[in-house]
Amino acid sequence: MSMHKKNFLFLIVTATTLCQLITAQSVKADEFMVSGTLKGIDVPYMFIDYTGENGDRVWDTLHIKKNKFSYTSKLTNTKRIAIWPFIARKRKEGDYSKQKRVEFLAKPGEHIIYKGSISKTFDAEPTGTSLSNDLNKYNALLKPVEEESAKISNKMNTYERGSAEYMAVYKELNKVGEKSIEIGKQFIKNNPTSEVSAYILSNLVGIKAIEDKEATILFNALDNKLSASPFYVIVKTRLEGSKATAPGSKVPELITTSTLDGKEFNLESLKGKYVLLDFWGTWCGPCVAEMPKVKEYKEKYKDELVIVAVNSGDTKEQIEKFITPKGYNWVQLLSKKRDQKADFVSKFNVNGFPTKFVIDPNGIILHRYVGNAEEAFVKLDKLLKK
Repeated sequence: MSMHKKNFLFLIVTATTLCQLITAQSVKADEFMVSGTLKGIDVPYMFIDYTGENGDRVWDTLHIKKNKFSYTSKLTNTKRIAIWPFIARKRKEGDYSKQKRVEFLAKPGEHIIYKGSISKTFDAEPTGTSLSNDLNKYNALLKPVEEESAKISNKMNTYERGSAEYMAVYKELNKVGEKSIEIGKQFIKNNPTSEVSAYILSNLVGIKAIEDKEATILFNALDNKLSASPFYVIVKTRLEGSKATAPGSKVPELITTSTLDGKEFNLESLKGKYVLLDFWGTWCGPCVAEMPKVKEYKEKYKDELVIVAVNSGDTKEQIEKFITPKGYNWVQLLSKKRDQKADFVSKFNVNGFPTKFVIDPNGIILHRYVGNAEEAFVKLDKLLKK
């Protein structure tokens, strides 16, 4: 090879290396960046969704120009982030979507680069980090199951909701869902050092897809090096919360300034009265539907019963805008995922909304109700009717 060609190649390699270094240095140590070129995308923007550094949910816009997008934000710990790609064109038969959102994981200082196209739905993958590599391996295992699930869902939607045919296909769909749970469990077993495993386990525990005993075995098998991961902490907190909030247990300590007015609230101060601890959100239809009943019981048993609401997913402003005109003037606590001290959803291992706890005057949890809480109101009548 001539000296001229060698020098030319050296310049190309050097230039490429410098470009890579510049790209890496462009992400600050307390930030993350996600960018990509998506061939075939037919919308001018997508949405991005994550939990902000103050614990509130953030919705922002990814602007797309010539198929390219880039986004940077603050980050102090590993975070789950979701992109919502609303494709403009009509879906064709055979198209499927893993979810309505596409999730990736980011650590401080990382630049995640999406590569791929939008041929059917969102066919691009996150690249450039070890977390992305592990997540892609997991998603590849899930892909056949998700395709099967999409086909069954399409079939189910051809029948009248609630009909015998509909329910038969619904059972098929549940069996496919069980396959995805098994894939998740197997991935965790095979990859105990990966933070993706802690992430998967936090999801499985969060939706109560596996029993506490099995979750504990999987959790104990995770590498201790993951103990600083927020996903590891969530699993640990939920498993502890599951034991601590079983009926007959003394209610966990709840002292916080995560309130609407910033003043300290201490659950212990309510001893001597019954307490209805109500986990809710304005985004939760059943939660909102039950609010008038909660208000009715607050007034009905005003001397014996205290209502304590725990909101998840809303900002202080959203809560105040919703409750003020309706006179829902009871204690409101704000559960925040990023704040371990204020992550009440994990601390009480709440797996669905609404969830209501009935606590007696001695601070003992009598009952937990998930979903429709009519039984909770019946129980309160039995306890408080004179």
